Amino acid sequence: MEKIDKKSSVVNDKNQLISYSIWEEVDTILWLQNNEKNYNVILCNKQLIDLFLSWKKWEQFRINALSIIYNFLTKRPEYSKLILNSSNENVLADLQKRFDILVEWYKSVIISLEKYFDNESWFYTDSNPGWFSIKQKKEKIDWVNYKLYTTFPVKQYSFISKLIDLSLKLDELSRTNNDFISIKIPKNLLWFLTHSDSLVIHFKNKNNRFEIEKILNEWISSNMLIEENRNLWRTKFAIDSKDKLSFSELISKNISNWLSENYWKYDNKLLVDLAIKYTIEAGQNVPKINGEKLD
Repeated sequence: MEKIDKKSSVVNDKNQLISYSIWEEVDTILWLQNNEKNYNVILCNKQLIDLFLSWKKWEQFRINALSIIYNFLTKRPEYSKLILNSSNENVLADLQKRFDILVEWYKSVIISLEKYFDNESWFYTDSNPGWFSIKQKKEKIDWVNYKLYTTFPVKQYSFISKLIDLSLKLDELSRTNNDFISIKIPKNLLWFLTHSDSLVIHFKNKNNRFEIEKILNEWISSNMLIEENRNLWRTKFAIDSKDKLSFSELISKNISNWLSENYWKYDNKLLVDLAIKYTIEAGQNVPKINGEKLD
């Protein structure tokens, strides 16, 4: 734990002047002013209109519409602004080159976390191209997968070096209150910079929600982190569907199907405006189980 906590983030080292010049560039590239519009809305509108003008097969239309809606829900508005203002198709590759020092630091901490938790008898780690997870070695209770989402500003990417403490506190709760709790974070810096969810806590026992929130908030405060509103002011508490779809995937599926079913009923602009409206509203509402809200 000490080895990770003592790692110095390059942007927090005042002797590293180059790090501050890097973040000045981040401010230019990946930061929105308070009075700016949500660029996810602008990008989604453009992409859906373009899709209506270019589609050829319905099945491909649904697939493309689903992808557009999913990105609308899950990407940072800063990233959408970058896409809109860039004619370069290799935006992510360029970001990686610009922030290579930070990319390597982030990668080194993930490796340290893997070593720490994989050597612990009670934990293990799991990864896919987008996400890195810290999980408990115990039997899962059932299919139910509740989630709490947290978004941090891009400048706070070094929060990952403080995750051991949070994991251990959540583990104590899990043992006391019969739960299976895991943490998920972006696997690499680029995913963190582009994805709107910085930290996701998965759990099975709904009764532990408020205790988990208390532990999370205390951890955020003790590490002097600042939490942002989730993209589009979406609900911070959700649940996966029974067919294992995330709440974002479920909304994207429903909206893309709705677009297909109503294509002939409205003109393109109105249809797109309604799709965006329904998507935002769906994302802001806590999902229901058997018609009852989780709250």
